[in-house]
Amino acid sequence: MKKKYLISFPMIAFFLPFIIYIYTINPKIGFIDAGELITVCKTLGVAHPTGYPLFTILGRVFSTLSIGSVAFRVNIISAIFSSLASLFLFLYLFKKTNNPLLSFSTSLIFAFSRIVWHQSTSAEVYSITFFFLTLLLFLHSSQIKNRLILISFVSGLSLTNHMIIITFLIPFFIYLLVRKEIKNIKGFLLFAIFLILGASLYLYLPIRGNLYPILNWGRPVNLERFLWHVTGKQYRVWMFTGNLTVIKANLINFLKLILFQYTPFIIPLALVGIFYLFTISKTNALFLIILLLVNLIYAINYEIPDIEPYFIISILIYTIFICFGFLFLTKKLKWIGNLSPILPLLVLLFNFHTASERGNYIAYDMCNNLFSSVKENGIVITNLWDYYSPALYLKQIEGVRKDIVMIDKELLRRSWYFDYLQKEYPWLIEHSRKEVESYLELLDDFEHARLKRPEEIQRRFIIMINSFIERNKEKRPCYITFINGADRDAPFIAQDYMKIPTGITYEISKLPDTTYFDYSTLTLRGIFEKRPYKDERTLHNLKVYPEMSFKRGIYLLQMGRFRSSIKTFEFAARWDETKAASLSYQGAAYLFLDQYDTALSSLRKAQKQKPDDKMLMQAIMMIETGNTDKLKQEFKKLLGIRISLDNFPLTSTKK
Repeated sequence: MKKKYLISFPMIAFFLPFIIYIYTINPKIGFIDAGELITVCKTLGVAHPTGYPLFTILGRVFSTLSIGSVAFRVNIISAIFSSLASLFLFLYLFKKTNNPLLSFSTSLIFAFSRIVWHQSTSAEVYSITFFFLTLLLFLHSSQIKNRLILISFVSGLSLTNHMIIITFLIPFFIYLLVRKEIKNIKGFLLFAIFLILGASLYLYLPIRGNLYPILNWGRPVNLERFLWHVTGKQYRVWMFTGNLTVIKANLINFLKLILFQYTPFIIPLALVGIFYLFTISKTNALFLIILLLVNLIYAINYEIPDIEPYFIISILIYTIFICFGFLFLTKKLKWIGNLSPILPLLVLLFNFHTASERGNYIAYDMCNNLFSSVKENGIVITNLWDYYSPALYLKQIEGVRKDIVMIDKELLRRSWYFDYLQKEYPWLIEHSRKEVESYLELLDDFEHARLKRPEEIQRRFIIMINSFIERNKEKRPCYITFINGADRDAPFIAQDYMKIPTGITYEISKLPDTTYFDYSTLTLRGIFEKRPYKDERTLHNLKVYPEMSFKRGIYLLQMGRFRSSIKTFEFAARWDETKAASLSYQGAAYLFLDQYDTALSSLRKAQKQKPDDKMLMQAIMMIETGNTDKLKQEFKKLLGIRISLDNFPLTSTKK
């Protein structure tokens, strides 16, 4: 093939995915860690373990660009490094197969896999790991001068991004030793020196940690805390627990990934590739299989919800097998190789809907909607990272609702978090100084694994949280995003208060609050449309809208605020899961307003949703027969309704 055509392959292998990634990039932030990571990048802070200094420094550079929002700028990092991963995968495969067309097609298949594509459109650390994986494979296959020194330095640098790459590096280093590529003590020492040099970027953590940035996760200011942070000490409790249920669930998750990354029809091609690779080089075939197994064993033994990116090494090896499967077929039928570019096109079309983040404002809007649910100077206690992480970005970077105090209940179990609270809300800590100091006494024992009284630290933990509410409630309205049954601590927090559903949170109050909250003012971009795609986590988070509006409607109905409840139930009825119940209770509200025809209409609409509901049938029959007074008594008894004429105009809570 002519040289000018060969040059075009690596260029397209980079630019085509990059264009697709930019087109489908998230315009703001997603759930999980994006909000926190972008905040850390912009403020040069310290992120959650293992700190990700490389991503942080790159993010800081990109955050200074004059294009779009800060979030969009940092999101671009993922697009660039995943595109580079596609480029170096092409170069590696071309070295191994000497077939540019197959190598090109396979690199694009990898680039358009759902797991790679999805991680390439928002601020996450995994795309840089994709890049390092393919770069190391390429460097090992090349004849570049000082190749081992480059490999050692890049390996060390890769450790400063995400530790999942250890499951690649350990078998990779053993492979180098077995093949005697590191020939003597001098070579070993040189390799070790450059490995440490690359990993030395971790010095960013104690340097910045000692300057106490806004977000200083883990406070890695001394050797002990530095080692805790870079080794992910706080996450070890979820690793290799031996929980067979977790292992089984993760293994099923992996098998689903294999089935649906590129469509199930490609699996036989990968199996053929394994067979063919063994005929070419048993050593290389075994090396790749061991890489896959080491990564797989590690990932299935890690109990976290967002486990999919941890399988990336296995997916990469699977993709390499696909390439060799194609290569085998082209040896038998040469014309098949010319059809290989069809595969990445099919994968692109297959994954476009589920991987694209274009126009995805769901996490961004949900956090803004949470803020809209909170009165001025409110204190919000949450246990949901998918609220807290976006809130960090909105408050710290975009300056939205700086008056609101956000407290992550689970982070209160980490001593470093009190430095953050002291810096952001000194009055909060000062008002509860006694309770905080009492709790911190035992928290230090907990962090050093010498705690002797776990029940006592839990008692002080609850007392401290309650003091945040008690000492500030006169001047600051307090809110909580979780209630009894949804959190083990919830029954003990604000026990003497009502938790009144308001917007998408609960207001903690001793007095009723029947002010009308206008749910129609909430921003719901993309929620009712097919795009953007909603994964399981997103669908779970979206349940807050129907659940909270329905609870608010019930509360207003119980308080006799019938007109307000009707408007609230209208919003709740937009969701399938609360539609029938909302229409039923809306009918009850109309009944108490003596609007019997409208009540009957609402109940009949509810019956269409639940045609076999006997209570609905009975209620409809009682209205039709004029037995409305008895029906009112039944509803009043069922719901504990306090009768009120509710002849007041709706009063909206404007923020």
